Amino acid sequence: MRNATSIPRATLVRERQKQQTEEKIKRTTRIIQQPVQKASTPMVSRRGAYAVVYPTMPKQTKGRQYNYAIGATGAEVRLPAISSIHIGWRFLSFFLGIFCLAGIYLLFNSAEFRVNQIQTSGLLRLTAADLDAVMKIQGESIIWMDANQAKQDLSIAFPELKDILISIEFPNQVKISAFERQPVLLWQTEKQAYWMDQEGVLIPPRGDAGDLLTIQASAAPPLVASPLDLSTSTLQPIPEEGKTAQLSVAQLQGWGETVDPVMIEAAYQLIAFLPPNSQILYDQTHGLGWKAEQGWDVYVGLTLNDINYKLNAYQALVEKFSREGTNPSMVSIEFATRPYYRE
Repeated sequence: MRNATSIPRATLVRERQKQQTEEKIKRTTRIIQQPVQKASTPMVSRRGAYAVVYPTMPKQTKGRQYNYAIGATGAEVRLPAISSIHIGWRFLSFFLGIFCLAGIYLLFNSAEFRVNQIQTSGLLRLTAADLDAVMKIQGESIIWMDANQAKQDLSIAFPELKDILISIEFPNQVKISAFERQPVLLWQTEKQAYWMDQEGVLIPPRGDAGDLLTIQASAAPPLVASPLDLSTSTLQPIPEEGKTAQLSVAQLQGWGETVDPVMIEAAYQLIAFLPPNSQILYDQTHGLGWKAEQGWDVYVGLTLNDINYKLNAYQALVEKFSREGTNPSMVSIEFATRPYYRE
């Protein structure tokens, strides 16, 4: 007879299966956590007296694989392999190059860097539009702005400007400050009008300068030749036929040249000796003078040296003309001791 306290066979079988399942799960877990890497043995080939060691072929790296145990049944599910992602220096360099190209494109083409307004200070008759007509920067990228070249172009095109200062501020601001010369004298010929400032610089008439001392001249104002002009006057090449020098309009018309300030001072001194509303004259040969009330022209020369003696000589001539009934066309008192007249 069977012992009543003996364990049934079915129970023993279940316990054995359970123990085997737990051992299999532990073994699988150890394999996953500690993958075994076998060291590869290099291949050696002997040929004669020499031995050749062949390099070991690198193994292809595969994505890590995972086995997942389902419950206590011992069944396992292999999950899909996950490939490793490695970002190398080549990828970073490529990305950085694309970023730089995009930045350069935006600098030259973005509306954020286009000049839409030129800020000016110190101008009276000139406007920002006049300056931009020379620089041609309005609506262009500020990257193309060359402050030194723009300053040189403005100095040539506008001789009435001095102490020009151009500043560029990102993203799209251009600021120009300058001192605009103020005219003090109008030199009028039959074909051209010239303005002169206190230093004798010829500037083109622009706008309204108010009441100016006017000189009616038969020729352009006499210019002061600088030492550089005198030393290089014989070195200037003669332009070939059909070719002209590349000069600006201001240079071709003489703007920016200098007249002797002594003449300007003499004109202001002369007006003090004349009757009101007298017209000052200039002749290339006889110098400064004025239009007399009697209708003739009177010339005193380029300076007012000995002006009192000259005026006394002129008064004596006027009395003589009155007695004799002479009506000359021109009277010259350039030389106080030798005045003369022309009928």
